[in-house]
Amino acid sequence: MTWNTDLARQQGSAIGVEAQATGEAGIYAPTVNLHRHAYNTRNFEAYSEDGVLSGYMGGAMIYGARTHGAQTSLKHFVLSEPGKNPSNYNTWLTEQNLRENYLKAFEIAVKTGGANFVMTAFNNVGGVKCAYSYQLLNGVLRQEWGFKGSVVTDYGVGNADSLIRAGNDLKLNPNTGTTGLSEDSVADVYCGVQAVKNDLYTFCNTYYSAKTYNPSMTYTMVSRDQPFIWWIPTLIGINIVIFGIAIFLILWMWLPRKRRKVKAVAEVAASSDAAQNETDYTLAFAADAMPAVEDIPPTVAAAVAPPEPSVSDESEELADFSATSAMPLTDAYDALPDDQKHRFEQIKLYAMSKSGATLRETQSGISVKVNGKPLVKLRLRRGVIVASFRYETSEMKQERKEMGTEMQDTVLKVRDDASLASAYRMTDKMIELYEREKEEAKQRRREARRKKWDDT
Repeated sequence: MTWNTDLARQQGSAIGVEAQATGEAGIYAPTVNLHRHAYNTRNFEAYSEDGVLSGYMGGAMIYGARTHGAQTSLKHFVLSEPGKNPSNYNTWLTEQNLRENYLKAFEIAVKTGGANFVMTAFNNVGGVKCAYSYQLLNGVLRQEWGFKGSVVTDYGVGNADSLIRAGNDLKLNPNTGTTGLSEDSVADVYCGVQAVKNDLYTFCNTYYSAKTYNPSMTYTMVSRDQPFIWWIPTLIGINIVIFGIAIFLILWMWLPRKRRKVKAVAEVAASSDAAQNETDYTLAFAADAMPAVEDIPPTVAAAVAPPEPSVSDESEELADFSATSAMPLTDAYDALPDDQKHRFEQIKLYAMSKSGATLRETQSGISVKVNGKPLVKLRLRRGVIVASFRYETSEMKQERKEMGTEMQDTVLKVRDDASLASAYRMTDKMIELYEREKEEAKQRRREARRKKWDDT
């Protein structure tokens, strides 16, 4: 389907030239019924599903044929959309729908194309056959639209006396029907004279149009200077700038974080390979407190402990872990051996690789939190990396305050790769507990809402 009305005029002109060459008076076309649904087998004759487009295309084709001496019958008037030759088919619809959609194509074709020949449809409109509808053929077509010309029925429709009184001038296949015209009937004679007049007008108007045809009127296209539409490239440029800034910000915020995570995971994997033969353990958290250092399995405790610790030194060291180191963190870090520096950075990077992690550095050490909750605190004491872990729910905190007790941290001393792997597992266990606490809180809220709903 095309929207080119000039092409439709050329089609009509070609039909008119061929009709003159073959001695034909015209054709029963064009069809401006709409493509109401895909199952109408005569959709190929019609233009489109839009009444305005169909009207202008049909009017252009009629103009081209009429100005080249061919009569064209605009059909099928009206509502022949239900299917192939829908005889005795009743269509019920509002007048607004009829005028704005189905009559619109015929109206435009009559007014823009100068149609002088119309064919009625087989079907009924509201129980009245279109060919018998005086309101359609005279009230709408001739009086409202100013149509001048003849109206022909579709093949073998109706009786002559009823057809001519409704406004038909010709009957396609006049041998059908039971009632003809009578010379003794004044109404039949009057209607017959009017029908002959309309038929002659169609013939003479087509002949006149061909004789007075001006080829320069066929095409409506004109040339003009196209103004520069400045706002289109401006909007395109603004969109490109906004899109570029958005992409830059996304990459700027995402790529550095991604690189940190990849580096941390790679270092963790390398360290985990060295300690994969160690005895694994699961750090069990009690309901009211974290396990103390002495609860760690002996195999891991032996790996973490110093070579020859004494009981007094151990107690003194553990008691002093929560205190601020006498030596500032930067000085203590610089005094560490290279392998300990590497382990310190690995623990820090591993903790920072967790989602929502934030870092805070003080004179006494560094503290990593996840979504505002403590994850790990790193201090340096006598050349040993001290990793403190604190997990406390709101209920545990309230109970501790009521009892007037202090929260006891779980402390790990990192001296080698085995104890480094333990720090990794402790960090993962903390994340697991926070996730479990989050899910339990969600479950409590859901149960509270459910209980509130049940109570109401």
